[in-house]
Amino acid sequence: AGLLKATTEWVMFCDADDWIEPTAVDEMMSAAEREHADCVCCGMFRDRNDGTSILRLFDKVGPSDTYNAVVNKLFKKELFKDIILDEEVSLGEDLMISGQVLAKAKKVSVLNKAFYHYCENTTSITHSQSGLKRVHDLARVNQILRNVLPDSKYSDFITKDSSSKYV
Repeated sequence: AGLLKATTEWVMFCDADDWIEPTAVDEMMSAAEREHADCVCCGMFRDRNDGTSILRLFDKVGPSDTYNAVVNKLFKKELFKDIILDEEVSLGEDLMISGQVLAKAKKVSVLNKAFYHYCENTTSITHSQSGLKRVHDLARVNQILRNVLPDSKYSDFITKDSSSKYV
């Protein structure tokens, strides 16, 4: 719904219980302009309940938590045109979107920094979803990616081959 209402050329996402560093948007927009990129990716901090934080730099070859997530990326809004979104999926929805959007991007800029703070919540769907629903959701995400990505992009994604479009 937010994408349909957005009137800007670029979009970012942030979960309600997470936060981004104050310079994130400026630095990511500068990288997009400098590199002529369609998407800019950064790392993430996994902020734990005990006050510790784990730095995770962006993984170009995915799937991984930084590759799969939509929240650590700045996207050209046009990349979301015609993507498939199954609203029944509650685990793996980021991968369902990122896999499609990153495949459409002609150039992706990767910053060797982390701006996004993912605040771990032990009661979230990620930590509490039942086994059968988890398997169903991940199978559905795989099916969507298999159906919408060209064979070469799906193969690269599954085999973790790095793409030359990352700078």
